[in-house]
Amino acid sequence: MGSSTIATVCILVASALPSGIAQTVGGLSVQVGADQPVSTSLPARPLVEPHLAANPINPLHFVGAAIMSVRDEADVSQMRCVAVASFDGPRTWVTHEFSVTGCHDPWVAILDDGTAIFVGLEIVNRAPANLWLFRSPDGGRTWSTMPHSFGPNHDHPTLIVDRSGGRFHGALYVASTHSTRDTSGIYRERVFVARSMDGGKSFPQVTEPEVMNLHYNAMTPIVLRNGALLVPLNAHRRLVADQRDEVPLRNRLYWVIRSDDGGAHFGVPMLITDACTGGFPSLAADRSNGARRGRAYALCQLETGPYVTQSGDGGDRWSDPVHVPKTPSADAAGQGRVSSIAVNGDGIVAVSWHDRGPDPSTKCWDVFVAFSGDGGETFTDAHKVSTKPSCSAAGDNGWAAERWPLGGDYSGLAAAADGTFHLLWADSRGERYELRTAQVRVTR
Repeated sequence: MGSSTIATVCILVASALPSGIAQTVGGLSVQVGADQPVSTSLPARPLVEPHLAANPINPLHFVGAAIMSVRDEADVSQMRCVAVASFDGPRTWVTHEFSVTGCHDPWVAILDDGTAIFVGLEIVNRAPANLWLFRSPDGGRTWSTMPHSFGPNHDHPTLIVDRSGGRFHGALYVASTHSTRDTSGIYRERVFVARSMDGGKSFPQVTEPEVMNLHYNAMTPIVLRNGALLVPLNAHRRLVADQRDEVPLRNRLYWVIRSDDGGAHFGVPMLITDACTGGFPSLAADRSNGARRGRAYALCQLETGPYVTQSGDGGDRWSDPVHVPKTPSADAAGQGRVSSIAVNGDGIVAVSWHDRGPDPSTKCWDVFVAFSGDGGETFTDAHKVSTKPSCSAAGDNGWAAERWPLGGDYSGLAAAADGTFHLLWADSRGERYELRTAQVRVTR
């Protein structure tokens, strides 16, 4: 697991965001910066499914991750994951290639001291053989050669750092779906939560609560201001007592479980909504000092695009979903997918998504973002972030375009320490998927 390659790469960015400012719903002004490529010296292979983390203290420090895919499905064992790190806001990047075989589901986080954390799945013979965690004490320049192993049969691993004022401040949580056999020998999904209090060096606290007799995925967790850990669950299939074994649910059921003791114990599942129809739903938390501090936001998806619901009581009761955006622009008319959510230090909520526009037959899409300054009750119009559409099937992506027609099951959206929002996505305006980034400044 120790071999890797490191290269310094650059992007050219403007010294300031463009001057076009739009006054929008809720009294927000939105300034969208020009999107820029993250050029790398990696092999000419598609880069897909990126995630992005921002340093909570240093607004110039970012760490991202992505899958370096293959063009032929027969070569999936050659897939690798890469990490990209920037320390100048971002203008230049350092790239690191992990040697994890068939790597999937990359996710990153940055601790308060600047340490970068990466998790990813090792896939062998099309099965999850291991979940690995790597550390980078220098913020993404170099990475550990002795990663931590969480064992096989994990899916969709994510990371969250406790930045509350509670007794577990600084804790690093790893959450995933873990398939294990029950007493009758049947594989069941369980929520897997591991906690580290030493920056990801060790994980003495591991909990696997058995939640429900449904097939589900554990999604993006959050930690509230009071230290409560919320882990969302996306239930999509039910077990049946016949030869079919399982069947899809008519609608996804979006739940959350809560722990008030650092992940040692969890309460009963609390339903967020049954309105979701697909995608990768996720949570975000308001850790600001504003009027809506402590509020939790849940993002889900319908055919008409992303929706947001919110809870002010720690996840017990949730509002009706609000359409994002309520008045979409003409070229963002509802074919939205790959949505992400983040909240900055001023309590402004950002939602990004990839949109095919009004024509459901098109294979091309753009990246959009919308904002809420009133706690998710209303959203601005959609703002286009990508300057050219991506057409994944038109270039040299091969099988990667079939597996990830919108560049991934998720993409990167993070709020920096200075309040700006940064996006990182797999862009295919050229011959193959490449990473592209943009920043958006939102003020009241």
